Amino acid sequence: CPGMIPNAVNSSGAMVGRTCPDGGGPTHAWYWSDATGLIDLTALGAQTAEDINDAGFVTGRSNAGPAYIWSLATGLTLIGTLPPPYEDYAEGQGLNEHNEVVGYSANGIPGSDPWRAFLWDAGVMIEIAPTLLSRSAAEAINEHTHVVGNMGTSSTPRRDAWLWTPEGGTFLLTTESVGAPGFSGYRQAADINDLGQILLMGDNLNIPLDPSRALILTPIGLPPVCPADFNGDGQVTTADISGFLAAWFNDVSSGTTVSDFDNSGSVTTSDISAFLAAWFQAVNTGC
Repeated sequence: CPGMIPNAVNSSGAMVGRTCPDGGGPTHAWYWSDATGLIDLTALGAQTAEDINDAGFVTGRSNAGPAYIWSLATGLTLIGTLPPPYEDYAEGQGLNEHNEVVGYSANGIPGSDPWRAFLWDAGVMIEIAPTLLSRSAAEAINEHTHVVGNMGTSSTPRRDAWLWTPEGGTFLLTTESVGAPGFSGYRQAADINDLGQILLMGDNLNIPLDPSRALILTPIGLPPVCPADFNGDGQVTTADISGFLAAWFNDVSSGTTVSDFDNSGSVTTSDISAFLAAWFQAVNTGC
């Protein structure tokens, strides 16, 4: 696969990915933007670059082994691994605008190499979506800390798709739980948006020659997503206002965009107005 392989792009057009040299040899993680041009992240300590958020933070696996978070302003920070026995290496595979990172942490046993899915937030890494199978890995996270991933064996690590939320824990995306007619199973969960819609593969037995289809899936029976629930605790209270304002002032001083509530690409007083309008609506009428 010679060339440059892109993995993710943010709203400003900054991209991350990896090289795949013509003659073989090691790949390099890279970052590109109009302002900087191409930056070799491997030279800065990154083995892979899997995702980038709108504030320009990148995550992946470091050359040293642990997962990392990097930006032009902060440089590369190792965020670690899960506790033993899954401490040999870790890879961040997704992050949101709160700089919450998800991915997998691994035990490098030759031949089996078991993985466990993690969520990292503000210096703390926890295991999510536990399983008795050999592998579980988180793929993506939205702004409400809802995470999608897959679990399976070392030969089929993306066999069973799952959704994890702080409110409800792990929810396996099966035909029994979702109830979509014609499909025999769901796998390869790849992404989740802020509406809770999940991108994944579905197998339809009624199409024998090509049963796999890319799907957008909206699970039924999950708690509604409320944009005014800024801290993601499942309630709309004054704590959400305090959290939003703290994030807003931090964004203004640091140049990040966690509080870009109106999705304009910049943080202004319009975001405060939009958030307060959504907050009062949620208090008065629900989301």
